[in-house]
Amino acid sequence: MRVLTMLLTIAALILTASIPCPAGVLNPAGTYKFILSNSAVQGRCPMGQNGAGTLGIVKTRKGYSLRYLRGMTCRPASVCVLYGGCRGGACLFSTTVQVDNEGGKVTNTAKLRFAGQGAIGVGRSVYRHPSGFTCTWTYQLRLTR
Repeated sequence: MRVLTMLLTIAALILTASIPCPAGVLNPAGTYKFILSNSAVQGRCPMGQNGAGTLGIVKTRKGYSLRYLRGMTCRPASVCVLYGGCRGGACLFSTTVQVDNEGGKVTNTAKLRFAGQGAIGVGRSVYRHPSGFTCTWTYQLRLTR
């Protein structure tokens, strides 16, 4: 009897995991292919590049984390891990990381609107040096599963 109960419980869990979230409930967790396009820069910095790769979104205790897995240059690695939350179909992720030994910091943000099996949105990276020097890179993002 215990074995049968355990098998039924496992089957129920498997079936529940494969059912999509009800309409209006967002669960962006998963692995996505991303395309970065329409790159632009403001300031005296090198132009960002269009590209593609993969990223993962994971549910955390406080919301979600977004991590670029392949296709982005991440120095230090923590610059490619953003944290945030979602409301409706929209998610906002961000992080601020010191990136040089002069106290320069980069703030990365990604605003995404999820629908179906993917999302579209914009990204922005701002470098700020303590001397007042700044550069801003912007780009469009498209995610697909």
